[in-house]
Amino acid sequence: MTCRIKRISRKLVAAESLYGWCLIGISGPPNKNSSEFFAMKVVVEEDSYVEQNIVERVPNTNVVDGAEFYLPHRAVIRHDRSSSKLRIVFDASSHKRDKFSLNDSFHIGPNLYPDLFELLFSFREHPIAFTVDIKQAFLNVELGNSDKNVKKFFWTDNPESFSESLEVLRFNRVLFGINSSPFLLTATIKYHLKKYSSLFPQTHELLSKFVYLDDVLRGQSTVASAYTTSVECIQIFNEANMPLHKWATNSAELRELWEKNGFSTETSLNSIGQNMINYKVLGISWDTDRDVCFTLI
Repeated sequence: MTCRIKRISRKLVAAESLYGWCLIGISGPPNKNSSEFFAMKVVVEEDSYVEQNIVERVPNTNVVDGAEFYLPHRAVIRHDRSSSKLRIVFDASSHKRDKFSLNDSFHIGPNLYPDLFELLFSFREHPIAFTVDIKQAFLNVELGNSDKNVKKFFWTDNPESFSESLEVLRFNRVLFGINSSPFLLTATIKYHLKKYSSLFPQTHELLSKFVYLDDVLRGQSTVASAYTTSVECIQIFNEANMPLHKWATNSAELRELWEKNGFSTETSLNSIGQNMINYKVLGISWDTDRDVCFTLI
């Protein structure tokens, strides 16, 4: 691709390649005044992706030497969330007929994850249980330059005027939804943790065993030990530019300590029927007030 783009019709987009103009896909974006488009624009341009250098604009003069792939994307809105209601999903499994998708072309990597049953069992074997989430974990892992061109996507700040506003962006970071991304994230975290084996030996051992992708699950015997562990976790991940948020615990005393010291605690309630679900641990609902784990059937 040469990154030259033409608007063929209201719903058809073409891009110039070495072999001529190719139809890349059919576009049916939301109206520029819709709440969905405004939310996507904030995520991509004004609040997150461009501002944090998660994505970058590709100049028209860009010449690609190697593989290239354009990712279809759409907005997924969750009205049952108090935060992060909108998520932009990029489809790395899309492909032309009889052609490989991006996910077909990547090596998944070895399994570095802990056993889920052991992880959940260990999480609840102590009286003080707590969990925390790594904020935008995948998007904190940087890509090599040679990998960026297979993570391009089309974008516009005005869906009603594609010919003037359509542009190409590409990811600078690892993207959730690509089959190699879980391995890249897990391997990055494990490599980073090695630096703290002497400074924080107990927390290092804990994190080496009880991190599943972007979730940290653990329990401790006392509030004091749980708080010490949480402070050390924050220091370790902050130095990797991976902020922790959504701290949750079954201990009111520990939660109060967190809030007094500026921890980003989980306070959202998701309503399902008549039940108010406080939190989910690896997909299992956890009512932290009653300290009950359950699933809805």
